[in-house]
Amino acid sequence: AGGRIGIESKQGKGTTVYVYLPRSGLSSRAPAKAASSLVSSGGHETLLLVEDELAVCNVTRRILERAGYRVLIAENGAAALDVMERSGNEVALVVTDISMPGMGGQELGAELQQRRPKLKILFLSGYSPQSLASSTSGAEMEFLGKPFTSNALLDKIRRVLCRA
Repeated sequence: AGGRIGIESKQGKGTTVYVYLPRSGLSSRAPAKAASSLVSSGGHETLLLVEDELAVCNVTRRILERAGYRVLIAENGAAALDVMERSGNEVALVVTDISMPGMGGQELGAELQQRRPKLKILFLSGYSPQSLASSTSGAEMEFLGKPFTSNALLDKIRRVLCRA
């Protein structure tokens, strides 16, 4: 980059490292604000969060509740089906991890698609969206990669919920 490094060391006093970088000639500007964010609109709907990792579940739940959503929790696919059975039609969106022990997110999505074809599902995963099986491709489903920011999660949820 055309810079240089200097090191100065004195016994008993320590070491100082100097890094000299040339000026770029470009003016520094504050980054442009992201295009219209939907986060401010918040939510009031009931969401079912399906996550087997307690720490991830707790953080995600807090984000959603602070935004105004009512959050139901299930630790795996089988438990999610039980929660859905008890909740009737109040769940507007299922937010589920793909990889879970027992019934995972893909199986859950396929089962929910059969029971409630118009139910919206948001898959969360550290893997790529291509990891979604073709068995879940017919439903109204979306994908958000982990890790995600609070704003990314809330924007994605609002967009999915607002979609006709």
